[in-house]
Amino acid sequence: MVEIVKKYSEASPCSTFRHGCIECLNKNSKIIIISSEENSFNLNIHLIKKMIEEWKCGKILYIKNRDSENITLYDSSKVISFKHNISNPFLAPIMEIIILQLFFYKTAEKNNIEPGKFIFTQKITREI
Repeated sequence: MVEIVKKYSEASPCSTFRHGCIECLNKNSKIIIISSEENSFNLNIHLIKKMIEEWKCGKILYIKNRDSENITLYDSSKVISFKHNISNPFLAPIMEIIILQLFFYKTAEKNNIEPGKFIFTQKITREI
């Protein structure tokens, strides 16, 4: 996301997020939660509920590969759900990367940013 839409971002597993990053949340925070791994699916739904009801974060893009009926109980103006149908745990991340890349590209396009064009640096693979 950093080089595509020129915004700072950081990936964090749910457990790490709750040990510090949570303190940075505010009404303008934009979060992407990817939830296709079966064991963490319910944990992520609980995390979304906390983010909306208690921690008052901004928008959440929720990428998942299964239905989650109880997510509709939360403020739908803050949660944008996107469901893909890849259930294979080895293939699901490929689909999620495709979704993220398209989302970042469209965000850059909306903000008149040319994805991949650097102002101060260059890709290290440029010489290859």
